[in-house]
Formats: sequence, C-alpha cells, structure tokens
Amino acid sequence: MLRSEKVECVYLYCSADGLKNTVEKLGDASVIQFRENGKKNKNFDEDLKSLESVEQKLSYLKNEIKSIAEDNKTSKSDANENTANCIVSLENHRGPTKDSESIIEVKLEIEKYYKRLIDLKSDLKKHKSKEKMLYQNLKMLEISKSFSMEAQSHPDSFSVHFDFITAVSDLDKKDMIKTLIKYKMRRNVYIKTHECKDFVIFIIYVVGDHSRRYIEDIIKNSGGRCLDDSHIDSKIDEKIYKNGDQSNKKKEKAFFTEMRHEYKKIKKYNYNTEEQLDEFLHIIRNNFTKWRYHLNKEKTILQGMKNLIKIENTECYCGEAWVLQKDLEKLNSLKSFDSSKGRFLFQPTKPGTIESSSSNFAEIIRPTYFSNTEFTRPFQNLTNVFGVPKYREINPAVFLIFTFPFLFGVMFGDILHGLILLSLAVSLITCKKKLDGKCGVFQMILDGRYVVLTCAFASIWFGALYGDFGSLPVQFFPSQYETKRTYPFGIDPIWHHASNKMVFINSLKMKLSLIIGFAHMGLGSLISISNSIYDNNKIDLVCVAIPQFIAFFLFLGYLVFLCIYKWLVTVTYPSLVNTLISMYTDPFNMKNQMYPGQLYVQLLIFSIIMICIPYMFFSKPIYLILKKKIPKDGMLDMWITSGIHVVEFCLGLISNTSSYLRLWAVSLAHVQLTSVLHEFTIGNSNVLVKLITFPIYFSGTFLLLIGLEGLSSCLHALRLNWIEFFSKFYKGGGEEFHAFNFEVKDEE
Repeated sequence: MLRSEKVECVYLYCSADGLKNTVEKLGDASVIQFRENGKKNKNFDEDLKSLESVEQKLSYLKNEIKSIAEDNKTSKSDANENTANCIVSLENHRGPTKDSESIIEVKLEIEKYYKRLIDLKSDLKKHKSKEKMLYQNLKMLEISKSFSMEAQSHPDSFSVHFDFITAVSDLDKKDMIKTLIKYKMRRNVYIKTHECKDFVIFIIYVVGDHSRRYIEDIIKNSGGRCLDDSHIDSKIDEKIYKNGDQSNKKKEKAFFTEMRHEYKKIKKYNYNTEEQLDEFLHIIRNNFTKWRYHLNKEKTILQGMKNLIKIENTECYCGEAWVLQKDLEKLNSLKSFDSSKGRFLFQPTKPGTIESSSSNFAEIIRPTYFSNTEFTRPFQNLTNVFGVPKYREINPAVFLIFTFPFLFGVMFGDILHGLILLSLAVSLITCKKKLDGKCGVFQMILDGRYVVLTCAFASIWFGALYGDFGSLPVQFFPSQYETKRTYPFGIDPIWHHASNKMVFINSLKMKLSLIIGFAHMGLGSLISISNSIYDNNKIDLVCVAIPQFIAFFLFLGYLVFLCIYKWLVTVTYPSLVNTLISMYTDPFNMKNQMYPGQLYVQLLIFSIIMICIPYMFFSKPIYLILKKKIPKDGMLDMWITSGIHVVEFCLGLISNTSSYLRLWAVSLAHVQLTSVLHEFTIGNSNVLVKLITFPIYFSGTFLLLIGLEGLSSCLHALRLNWIEFFSKFYKGGGEEFHAFNFEVKDEE
C-alpha cells in the first residue's frame, strides 16, 4: 500500500468476428482498463444512442415506482405496504443479477412495460378527473336543492326576484374568491359556503343577469367551475328546481339515482385500475435489477468496443489497455483462437503506440491502484479527495492511518468522550450490513466507521495522558508529592487542583503542539527526499528537497530544542518566542543566554538558513540553463516558478508552524466547554438539581461536545494533514485504475 501496484500497458488484437464476446469476456474477468485515445471508433454511436433511449425509459419506470409508492404510503399504507417498499428494493439492491436473457429481449420488455404504464396512468388520470367531477356535481346539486327549498319557503322570497349561482372551487381558494366577489360587487351579494374534503361549494345570491355573468367569470378565472357549465342538461335542471309537481319529483329522484350509480361505477373502475397498477408495479420492481444490470452491461461493452480501432484492410480491431502486473497471468489465460468465442491476443507495449502518428497528444499518465482492505479504504478515500497519488508515488494514506487519529486525539483528549466514540464505532461495525444504504446523509459516517474507531482509541489515550474524564480528574498512580518520584504516565493529577492549573497545562499543550508539528512536517520532508531518490530525480533532491529539509530542521528544530531544554533544565529563562524573534531581527545581540555558546549557535543556524534560501532560488534554474534543458522562451517562467516556490516555502516556515497551535487551541476549547457543561448541570452539589439537569448534560454532551466539537477536531486534523503535511512531499494529479467490468454503481 506504500506505493501503487505496478501497471503494464498491453496492445490488444481482437477479431471482428465475435468482438462483442471478446469484450464481454474481458469485462467478466475485470483485469484491464481500456486506454482512451483520440481515434475512437464511431461505428457504435447509433447503438449507444438507442440504448440511452431505453435507459431513459427505465429511469422513468423507476421514478414512477418511487412516486406512486410514496403516494400509497400516505393514502393506502396498509393495503399497499409491499408497493411502498419498492423504494427500498430499488435503492438497496446493489448486486448484479445475471440472467440468460439477451439484451434484445430486455429492450422489448422495457418498451412493453413502459407503454403499458403510460396507458394505465393516462386512463387512471382521465377517470379520476371524471370521478371528481361527478362527485362535485352531486354535492352541488344536493346543496343547491336544499338552499333552493329554503329560499322558496322564506316569506319574502317572492317580493324580489332572487337567483343564485352554484359553483365549486379548490378549498385553498375559498377566501380569495369570497373577497374578490364582495369587492367587485360592492358587497351587493350574499355568499354561503359548504366545505367538503378538498373543495368548497359556493351558493351565491345575486340580482340581475349582468351580475350573474360577472360572478361566473370571476369563478372561472379563479380556477373554479359553475353548475351551469357542467354536463347536466339545462332542461332537466329547470324542471327539478322550478316545478313542484309530483312527476318532476320523480324525475328528480331518478336523475339523482342515475348520477349516483354512474359515480359508483366510475369509482369502482378506478379502484380496479389502481389494483392493476399496483400489481403492474410489483412486476416492474421484481424485474428492475435484472433490466438495469443488462443495460449497464450492454452500455459498458459498447463503450469498451469504442476504444478499439479497426485496422485498415483487415478484420481485426486493436487498442491499448492497462493491466496490473500481477494480473498478466490471468489475462494470458483469456487468450483465445476460437472465432465463435472471440479471437483475442495481446502483447506488452509502450503506451501511446496508437497516437504515435499524431503530433499532439497529452502526457501519458499510468493509472494508480492500491490494494485496500475494509479498514484502510476510508483513509485512502480521504487522501483521494485531496488528490489521487501519482503512479508509484508514496501513498500518504499509509501515514494518514496514524497521523489523522493522533492529531484528533490531541484535540479531543477525554476518556469519557473517547468511550462514547468507541461504543458508536463498535455499533456501526457490528450493524454495518443492516444499516448500509439506509442511512441517508449519515452514510458517510457508516463508511468511515474504522476512522471513528481509531479516533476513539486516540481520544482515550490522550484523555489518559491529560487525566480528563468528562471534566473530572483521573488518577492512575500516586502523585509525585506522595512518592517523591516522577509521575510515570501523563500529567500529575495534583495539577488539576493547583491554582495555576491553566497556566501550566496551557504552556505544556502549546509546546507539545510545536513538537508534534515538527515531527509531523519533518516526516513529510523525509518522504520528499525519499520520493526524489526513488524517482532518481537528482536535481530536485539536491536543489529542492535537501535544502528545504535543512532550513526547516534548523528553523523549527531549534525552537523544539529550546522547549525541551527549558523543560529539563530550568523555567526561569525569558520567553522562547522573544528569543526566536530576536534571533532573526537582532542576531548579534544576546542579553540572557540559556546555555553557553547560544549566540554562536544561533548565528550559525541563521547563516545556514540565509544560505539555503537563495540556493533554492538559483541552483535549479542555473543548472537547467547550463545543461541547456530548457528553451529560451521558457526561462522567464522558470525563474518566476522558482521564486514562487521559495517565497511559499519561507512563508510556510512561519504559517505552517503556527498552524499547529490549533492543536492547543481546540484542546483548550474542548476542556473548557466540557467543564462549563459539567459545572452548570450535574456538577451541582444538590441531588435534585443533578436529576433535573441530567437530560441537559446528556444532550449537550452528544450534540455539542461529541457532535460539533468532534466535527471541528476532525476538520482541523484533516487540514493539518492535507495542507501542512501533504505540501511537503505530495504531488498528486494521478488517475485511479478502474477495471473494466459490469458492476452497477450505486448512483446508477
């Protein structure tokens, strides 16, 4: 895992007869990665377009299953529980389902079910609309009849000719329509309403035909519907509401009976259609994974075939591919001379053979592949987010396994909080199969369960060093004031009760942060030297890597030496920060020496650093000019680039060093927040107050300390690795090795 697997480039020869079988065989073996080139075969573009059309229809079927299943969850959750589970079935089934069906049969099936689903939905939508209209008509007729009888029975109903409008509208437009009608009619109108499930019926009393037409226009423009505009015959309507003889009452009753019968018939038809739709969706759901696998396989095969170029005047296709050196034996076993199975040969070659005739093609980058385990994969993913390592470059993920949890533990050192993280990590590891694909936005935490595990151990370790257990001091051994011997592990617990506790612990953690930063960045500088030696890049080794290491080691290493010397020898000397500042601002003046010969040592260090900086700027450009390895028109760019790198390094000596002080700052914030939360909740001496405030302490610990503080520590640890550590040696810019196979990705 320290360096990527060795990759070879092979030249493929495939017969035109059985070409698809050959590519399919290579995909099943999952050993090669086709190398793209500028001469792609365009013969398969039409097949790909046809396949994309079928994919769109399959995507439509999937979306319809999800939307209908979600609707059924709210409307008919008991009767359609299986249909509602379609969402889980479609999203969580990741493994391919191999089937003997051909791609032609799969396409025909998808086309058939797509067309049938469209027809069912269209038919259901049309009859649902008709059902709703019939129901509204029935309600409007019933309510208008009751209002009409009430108006006729009123003693003053014949003094003035009143007429009324019966209308229906959406329930959410009720107030708007009432307000608009009253405003436009200058309140010369009387409105009664009757609310139903999702609509409202208006009975509007007006005087005059002009006002009636005006109100009808308002209702229509607002999305409503008047009874006069329905499919009810106006003559029957007139007989029902204006005549009171017995024959008309019978006609009225027969008319209502007929409408109710028609409504029930439509409702039953819609119910049966919904049942058919549910059964139809079950069939689609059960076949969806199979269809998706076959379409993905066919598309992958066609894309692979497009990377093969037909040799002129032959029946042979050729192309280049990357293969892991360890898989050459497996690839060799796939060679075949049988035309029915697809004749296929290969030979190792230098990459770029196909483009050799072309004058302009990009730099060839060998793909990078690391053999990762379930434990190391999340750390590799963290590295790849910053940048994929170049081929055979030292993989920073190896060091990230140790440095990331270590830096996290420095900032999050607390035994109690570490135990909580440990229980969370163990729960995620044991329940991985049950939770995988069902966590939503928390899937990232599930994938990084081993990162949480390592961070938990680091937090417990540093919590033991600090002697902190949820703001309570922990003592593992007797204090040195009792035994007269140095406390064997971590901070002596007597400091937790001292009046100058914060001064001592802050000074200790601040200096510890600088020492950790020196070790961390020093490791990065050593890796940079190792990379230069491995790549046999003597120019970068002599002109960049070694002088940078010397300048860094002398600058920060001397400060670390002063910290350790002050701890071991005495604490009465002046501030180390002032000593370091005066070393570079007034190097010849030394007022108070910490050790004999300090002035001469500091002058030597200052001189070497001042020599290294111009050496880094001039050495590499001058060497390249003398060796004539750079064109004249590129000299200016070379000098500018060299200057930028030198300035960046000089600024980084200060900025990167001070950046590690965040370890001290975040650790201090974590301790103070824990102390404040404990003090104002369960830290109270009253038992009743402890019981009342325990829920606050519990929620605050999980949300504030574990959630926000834990996230903050993770981000700071990641930043120190990505910026301060990686910048010393990591180039990145590589490409991942993706084996040609038919695996269906999660997003597909």
